[in-house]
Amino acid sequence: MLTLNKRCVELQKKLEDSGIRSSILKGQGIASYYGELASLRQPGDIDIYVDCERKKALQFAKSVGSKDVEWDYKHLHLDVFPDTEVEVHYRVEVLLNLRKNRKLQKWFKGIEDDIFGQEVNLSRIRESENLCIPTVEFNLFYILLHIYRHFLYEGVGVRQLMDYYFVLKANTNNPNDTNGSLRSKLHENHNENLSSSTDYTDLTDLLKQFGMWKFARGLMWVMQRVFGLEKEYMICEPQEDEGRFILSEVMEGGNFGHYDERLSSDQGGKLQTMKKVVKHNVHLMRHYPSEIIWPPVWFVWYKLWKLTR
Repeated sequence: MLTLNKRCVELQKKLEDSGIRSSILKGQGIASYYGELASLRQPGDIDIYVDCERKKALQFAKSVGSKDVEWDYKHLHLDVFPDTEVEVHYRVEVLLNLRKNRKLQKWFKGIEDDIFGQEVNLSRIRESENLCIPTVEFNLFYILLHIYRHFLYEGVGVRQLMDYYFVLKANTNNPNDTNGSLRSKLHENHNENLSSSTDYTDLTDLLKQFGMWKFARGLMWVMQRVFGLEKEYMICEPQEDEGRFILSEVMEGGNFGHYDERLSSDQGGKLQTMKKVVKHNVHLMRHYPSEIIWPPVWFVWYKLWKLTR
């Protein structure tokens, strides 16, 4: 934990020196919501968002010593620390549904101030160790989106659900209005190209626009049943049937589906990755049909996209 905190500070300083604004996604930013329990949270790698395009992010990676940089549509792998893996995001998150993904990228750009909207000091000692992280209001949507994407395409674990529990509990400005300051920020940044039917003025609209409403309601049941979340912190009414299905999938597969015996025979490689995603998604068809049909389309589109870069 202490090592990861130190690396986050060092990384943001390197980016700042290169003229790149950055914000820590998930990870140590979420750990700040755990309070006295922060030291018990098991950290992973560092995910950091940068307000620059892929080419500039690649230039930065090479300037700090990375040679053969692995990159894709969303992020690149930065080889800068011997003891910590780093992913540099030039896109916050991605949906494989191409239509919704275009809308999502526009939304992220419209609310970018919230991505860089908060500073935390994990050591609580030196001001020089402050980290820039997204606001709680932004994380109410973003962390849910991250869990949703993992659930659909890779597998999600209890640790990720616990992170979202602490995000919900951190929304203390007005727990009964889970839209919080997100409502006014979205209204200020509204662009008519973002939506054909709503104006993105609250979290409910966001969840419905991106097809996450049913999932969100199921997840609220899990938050209540497993973590004991009080009703006033919920972002919507819980739905038991969907919640039980989500919980069964979490317990069956775990994070990235590592424990899912339905996928245990799959090996590595790009083709096998696609097969694994499709195989994982077959049993989700009844619950999220509009999302499940997209992975094969995405893989073809992504292949063509990367050939032109």
